[in-house]
Amino acid sequence: MGFDRKFGETRIGWCPGRDAGLLTLVALTEEILEKEPPGGDNRILLFLREPQDLHQLVGPAWLEHASVNLTALGSVSVLTLLTILITGYLLVARKFQAATLLVFVAMAGTVWALFCWLLGEWLRDREIWRPRTEDGDSAPSARDRSSRPS
Repeated sequence: MGFDRKFGETRIGWCPGRDAGLLTLVALTEEILEKEPPGGDNRILLFLREPQDLHQLVGPAWLEHASVNLTALGSVSVLTLLTILITGYLLVARKFQAATLLVFVAMAGTVWALFCWLLGEWLRDREIWRPRTEDGDSAPSARDRSSRPS
């Protein structure tokens, strides 16, 4: 876990995963602060789009509709409904520890999502957060599709 115990004292040891993650974060932050135009990620996103119409995904029409429906499964309302239904089932099945764990994990996920949103706002205020590409949407989502006229 990155901690070494020796004679009752705790000191932080070398942890390859943690150190690699921190180095990656520092490298990405330096790249973003250079304010150069985005490179590889835009090429990948544009590769998945029609060159004539950047709002059109490559592939059949059903693939775009399927991806929109798939992203809608991650909405707050769907996840809340599933959490309530599964918690209810666990309570009826008298699995109280599992129900408690599920509610705790759902609440922790909500707190984590709020933290990530606040962090994004903080980074955006300091111009560290890179804006979306203007060449096209990054991916279809239910939110984007509901605001577009059909």
